[in-house]
Amino acid sequence: MRSLGKDFVKLAWGFLYLVQFVCLEFFFRGFMLNALRPALGANAVFVMCVPYTMIHFPKLWPEAAGAMAFGLFLGLLALRSRSIWGGVAVHAAPTWVSQHPRLGSVRAARHRPIEYGRTEQGS
Repeated sequence: MRSLGKDFVKLAWGFLYLVQFVCLEFFFRGFMLNALRPALGANAVFVMCVPYTMIHFPKLWPEAAGAMAFGLFLGLLALRSRSIWGGVAVHAAPTWVSQHPRLGSVRAARHRPIEYGRTEQGS
């Protein structure tokens, strides 16, 4: 029974993580881009990319810098395809691949968390 609870938490976490990407794409590439497109045309991608990059500032600088490039790419993808689903896939696929082994792996279940303050000699 306890395993069922852990599986549910893993599935719920994965589902909510995916929902977060759908909401992110909907706001930036769906709402913002399409609201700016009539006035700015394709330049709306650059304006949309500014706040999109800014939400990545608290992360490490390579991710924040990459967010600028990917924001432009995803903006152009949304303009050409008139859909947010390409951006959802681009966001979700690498995350799913990197997180999936940790979600259901037997190796991850045997992994002991790091105990800070202890040396290898056990002191």
